[in-house]
Order: sequence, then structure tokens, then C-alpha cells
Amino acid sequence: MENRYRVREIEQFDVTRNLVLQSLNSGREYLVFDDSDILGDNQFSFMKRDGEYECSIGIFGELAPTGEEFRVTGHATIGHMKLIQLQSGMGDRFYLPQSQEAAKSRTIHVTVLRYDLLAVDGEINDRSIEGITGRK
Repeated sequence: MENRYRVREIEQFDVTRNLVLQSLNSGREYLVFDDSDILGDNQFSFMKRDGEYECSIGIFGELAPTGEEFRVTGHATIGHMKLIQLQSGMGDRFYLPQSQEAAKSRTIHVTVLRYDLLAVDGEINDRSIEGITGRK
């Protein structure tokens, strides 16, 4: 399953931005937060409106019985980040920080507070302590 998205809108702030990304798989649009420039790296500056990119999108949220349902499809490592791979009901792939509760479930419910851009076309915004400090 590919995880390709088309950039519909870019809202630029001082060192962050919001992107409206449309899944080429489901057609659904997501408001995605990009903070890749906070450390001055600006890894995703190459993304342009109407461009299509392979994106890894993280979920910042809380496990909650009333949240959106996701199927747990495996584990993944992006940079130094250890994540659980999820699939939405529409077939879009997302990543959630590992938790014991989510890891032992086949489906979980998540109240999504924000979608975060983790990687684009192989370029990684590593949010782990090791990624930020350069330690291994």
C-alpha cells in the first residue's frame, strides 16, 4: 500500500506550517502539522502546492473509546522513533508512538488531536531524543 499525498494548501508560520494533504488512496484531506524547521533543518521545504509525495504521518492523540477506529497493522521505526503502524477505515496509513495498550490490540480508538509530518520521500523529521541530540 502506497502512502502518497497531494499538497492542497500550505499555511506558513515563522518556523512551522500547516499543510492540507489529500490522500491519493482515499481522497480524504488531512490537516498536517510540519515542525521540521524548528531546529533549522527545514527538511520538508521542497514540498510545493499540488506536488505529490510519499508521506509518513504521525498521530498526536489519546486512546479513547469514542475516538476514530484504526486497525493496528504492525510496528515501524522512522529514524529513531519506535512506532505502531495503523490503518484507518479508509485505508490510509498512520503512525502512533508505541504504547503497551495499543501494541497488544488489533484495533484501537484514537481521539486525534493533530496529525504530524514525520517523513517525506525518505527525508525524516526525527522527533526522538536521539534524533534531536544526534546520539545513538
